[in-house]
Amino acid sequence: MSIAYQRIARAVALRADMFIDGDKAARETAYTTATVATQLDSALVPPSALKQDILAIEQEIAEIIANSTNAMYRAALAIQSANVASGGNVPTANGSSVPFIGTFDGVFDSADNTPMREMPLQVVLRRAANPNSTWKVAVRYFAIEGTKIFHTTTNVYFRGCGWLYTTQSAAYDANGDSPLPSVLEGLWVCKVLARLAQNGWFVPEAQWYQNLAAEQTAALIQGRAQMLALPDQPIKAASAEPVAG
Repeated sequence: MSIAYQRIARAVALRADMFIDGDKAARETAYTTATVATQLDSALVPPSALKQDILAIEQEIAEIIANSTNAMYRAALAIQSANVASGGNVPTANGSSVPFIGTFDGVFDSADNTPMREMPLQVVLRRAANPNSTWKVAVRYFAIEGTKIFHTTTNVYFRGCGWLYTTQSAAYDANGDSPLPSVLEGLWVCKVLARLAQNGWFVPEAQWYQNLAAEQTAALIQGRAQMLALPDQPIKAASAEPVAG
């Protein structure tokens, strides 16, 4: 399940006490307004700066996922390249110019989606040439040499993870969703809150969230991220107790 960008913005604004001052009813209106930016006290953090922080942390989390082996999280960011002939360039983006990030999932035969097997370059070149029709059984081998890929079939494609700032920025502006899985919402909120410290404001609180984010980042890298129940109001840095659930 994906995460709505406005949900992240609300969570950050609530815990950093960034909503425009007002009575209980006014603050409820501010919290439930479709576009959070219109309800923020921009003297603390301009709405555009909050957006930049949210997207920067999203990219950071996406890159952690893209360098992991967690299939569930990687699926949320999955992209596929165009077909590549033998001797072609290793792709850096998919057909929509979304760049690959992290490690590839694999290389696959475009004809039937069969995974290709990585082998030494000379083995691949010999099998592809198949002099005197020495080998009767087709194999699906590939080798990467520098920025080039060589293989034994007609075309291959790459699968992996992708993330593009302009795409996600447009989704944010349209009150859309992030591709990140909802289990990472708490981590995302913590990491944004950790970036807010400025000119003496929110410094101890930001450090508290930074410590919590560091723990959850380590868990994500190890493939054991979990939902966090964060305080529903600005914290007292020395006493707040997050609950993992």
